[in-house]
Amino acid sequence: MKQALVACTLLLTVPGAANAANGIEKYFDGFFAGIETGISHDSGQPKDRWYNANDTNLYYGVLAGYRLQLDSGFVFGLEAALGDTTYKNKARPIDCTDCGFFDAIGLDNNWVADYSADYGWSLSGTLGHTFGVGQKNLIFAKAGYIKLHNGSDIPEGDAFIYGNESGEIFEVRNPNDSGLILGGGYERAITGKLRFRISADYVDLGKNDPLLFDGVINKRFSGTEQYQGKVGLIFQF
Repeated sequence: MKQALVACTLLLTVPGAANAANGIEKYFDGFFAGIETGISHDSGQPKDRWYNANDTNLYYGVLAGYRLQLDSGFVFGLEAALGDTTYKNKARPIDCTDCGFFDAIGLDNNWVADYSADYGWSLSGTLGHTFGVGQKNLIFAKAGYIKLHNGSDIPEGDAFIYGNESGEIFEVRNPNDSGLILGGGYERAITGKLRFRISADYVDLGKNDPLLFDGVINKRFSGTEQYQGKVGLIFQF
């Protein structure tokens, strides 16, 4: 009887003892941090001749968070990420013989505006489930909020103005864009602390379709919609 009481006391007081006794190893429980890299594809560019952008770019970043793994195999988590891409484009007015409009607003025919994704951060909730031998595999989905800071030679909140081949004149502003991030992926426990991850994300920052004079534009501009594929290494504390 005394031995049984001692055993029960150990199971209740020693962290993880109950899980070990039940043969359950929780590989996706607790705080974690890691690095990731991959490809980011910007979707929806107007594709006119006055426009120049890199559609597919390199992504790199860091992430950290906390996960709670239940005995049932479900894993709930909160994850923060900070990353950057090599995305950059240039937009300019079209070549013209009479550039009086652009001259009137202080722009000439060779004027160029740089527009780049400077950096971005996101905060997401995750839901996953373990599977396989030893429960070393995790499949997960995530949804959250993302905010991108667009670096440019334009002051924050200002705009650059240009026209397309059909004569429409419109503007693109340079705010801090924010929106929705959705994603999912697979994670594998390589060792007791190290994890390998492969994931895919969809980012939607809405549309830039401002109205200037009589020109109405209803197209996504580069950087407002992204598809990302990434791989990463995660350390589970």
